[in-house]
Amino acid sequence: MHQNILFDRVKNLIESYDFSKPFSLYLKDLFRLNPKMGARDRRETRDYCYHFLRIGSNLKEEKFHVKLAVASFLCSSVKSQSLEILLSEHSTLSIDQIEFGTDRKLEIVKEIFSDFALEKIFPDIELLSNEIDTELFCKSFLIQPRVWIRIRKKFTEPVKSELAELQIPFEISEVENVLSFSPMQKLEHLKSYENGYFEIQDLNSQRISKFLEPKRTDVWWDACAASGGKSLALIDKEEDIHLLATDVRENILKNYSIRMRKIGFQGFNTQMIDLSKKSIDPSERFEGILADVPCSGSGTWSRSPENLLKNHKSKVLEIFQPLQRKIVTNVVNHLRAGGSLVYSTCSVFKAENEENVEFFLKNLPLKLKDKEYLSGYEKKADSLFVASFEKVSN
Repeated sequence: MHQNILFDRVKNLIESYDFSKPFSLYLKDLFRLNPKMGARDRRETRDYCYHFLRIGSNLKEEKFHVKLAVASFLCSSVKSQSLEILLSEHSTLSIDQIEFGTDRKLEIVKEIFSDFALEKIFPDIELLSNEIDTELFCKSFLIQPRVWIRIRKKFTEPVKSELAELQIPFEISEVENVLSFSPMQKLEHLKSYENGYFEIQDLNSQRISKFLEPKRTDVWWDACAASGGKSLALIDKEEDIHLLATDVRENILKNYSIRMRKIGFQGFNTQMIDLSKKSIDPSERFEGILADVPCSGSGTWSRSPENLLKNHKSKVLEIFQPLQRKIVTNVVNHLRAGGSLVYSTCSVFKAENEENVEFFLKNLPLKLKDKEYLSGYEKKADSLFVASFEKVSN
């Protein structure tokens, strides 16, 4: 039977996954090696794998197919033949309940499996910031986040016109020029994307722009530039600035340059450097520095739920926190007195956020201006942390 082949394939995939690459790439490699798999097979395989991952360490003692049935019951909202077979053959859950809300379905699951707990979805929960609503946060992993875009200034109408022409549904955000789409929606083929009219960027990554205050002719440093999303937000607030972008990865900086040229921005330089070991030319000074530092990424794990199956405490405390402190200590020397440092992570762990803020204030010539968790768990988006500082002396 097709469904049994499907569920056994999911079991083999999960059990053979070794965490050496993101699960999404692992699946792409599988599909590439099996070109005869149809679109339906690929979609169902992907969906059921992610369902299983989304309930974390729950139901460890249950058989694989039982856990898959419970996970798919909680993560699905639409009836299908394969789901009906999975539920009927491997659980007492009913397909007729699949359209119930998350809270009601959790109650049903707990009545059958008394050891099921929201807190078992997320690992290292003791590391969570006190600012995070634990219950809502854990529930959010049962729902796939949406795709978000930021439309660049002056291009709202062309983008919306193309979406209407292609009948691509979207939702309008409370944030200006921000739209969201179904998680399955592909947007890279749109002409307006190719022309640089919009950027695919999570909602809260975009909201960091409210902490950025560039002035005309300022010189800014994007110290951990990655793909350049935050540089683009900075440019959208003030085009007449100059940017230095640094990263430890050469290919990332090449992609950064492509994105900058795509929007017609020429006022930038790039430099490959490992800021955990050294800094840039000692004479360089900036009015503003963006430090979107390497982190656990725990605020984005609803997009990569394979991370829910691992423990991260030692990596957070022994690798990420010291690295973050080293990077900020190295870059702050290049900030002019009165200049702005914007520190950000896509983490919800206090060790990478509040504890680092306390360290910076105690050991560096910085004054805190603002800090905030940009929570996305009620909006089908990522959760980020941002703190902005002013340098008080040279």
